[in-house]
Amino acid sequence: MLEVATLTPQYNAYWQQLYEEAFPAIERFEFETLQQLARQHEGLNLGIILDGARPVGLVVYQLNTQNVHQAFILFFAVDPNLRGEGLGAQALSCFKSMFPDGFVLECEYLDETADNYEQRQKRYRFYQKNGILESGYTATIPAGVFYVLRSSEHITIADYLSMARPIFSELEVDINR
Repeated sequence: MLEVATLTPQYNAYWQQLYEEAFPAIERFEFETLQQLARQHEGLNLGIILDGARPVGLVVYQLNTQNVHQAFILFFAVDPNLRGEGLGAQALSCFKSMFPDGFVLECEYLDETADNYEQRQKRYRFYQKNGILESGYTATIPAGVFYVLRSSEHITIADYLSMARPIFSELEVDINR
């Protein structure tokens, strides 16, 4: 069974390598910037996903300061060497247990002209297959356009904005049709 633990120095090198491999530079913060943001923003957590003592992934999430049973997942990745073992689905189940009132996450917009269009499709289908729902909104942030997905219909776009805006001050949200 997977668990999410607070990132500790023993996992820093693994975490940073996975983070840099999993996310394009335009989507990433520098590691030191993430650490600083976590110190500055109440509820922002850098987590390591563990299968027992074995690190299998990473997550960065912002708790809703008005409801700690909700979160905005900024970054989530499973070790590419371990994909196909069901760890991504297990991690999403873990997040659903951690945040019983729901969580939101962003998924790259399905732009057919994108270099990684096939990867975007796989990621989007993965979330759908695991019960993650469309919210009907997209978010335009400096890294591009993303679908705003959610684990429950009970988590609203207002919840998302209250968690995301302190981190992404330039956030625009458009209705996705």
